[in-house]
Amino acid sequence: MATNSTATANNNGFATREQLLSKCKRRHIVVTLPVSGYEVRCQSLMENEVANFRREIVNTKTGAVSLTKTTRLLIRLCVVDANGHRMFTPSDDKLIGENWDGADSAYLCDRLMSHCGIDQDDVDVLVKNSDRITVD
Repeated sequence: MATNSTATANNNGFATREQLLSKCKRRHIVVTLPVSGYEVRCQSLMENEVANFRREIVNTKTGAVSLTKTTRLLIRLCVVDANGHRMFTPSDDKLIGENWDGADSAYLCDRLMSHCGIDQDDVDVLVKNSDRITVD
C-alpha cells in the first residue's frame, strides 16, 4: 500500500477528505501483445469512465451485452500514445476487429480489465443477467 506523507501528517495516518476527492494521476502500463509482439501503452480509467464503460456495454433496448463491444471499447478507452492521448476512436472499432489477431485483443482486454479495476466477475454477472449476448 502506498503511503502519502501528507496523509500521515494530517489525519493520524488516514487520508483526508480533500486528499480522497482530489484528482489522482492516471497510471500507465506497457503491454506486449503475444502474437504481434507490439508494445502498447495503456492508461488506467477514472471511476466515472469505469461506470460509463459498464453502462455502455449493455444495449439499453435489448438488455444484451456485447462481448465484442466490451473488448473494443476497453481498447479504445485505454490505449494511448507516448503523450497520453487516446489512439482510437469509435470509427476504429471495425478496423480493430478486422485487423487485430483475436489472441492479441483478448490478452490486452484481460490486462486492461485488471489494470482498470474491472473485475471479470462484474462482466460475467452482466452477461448472465442479460437477455442475450451479442458478438458483432
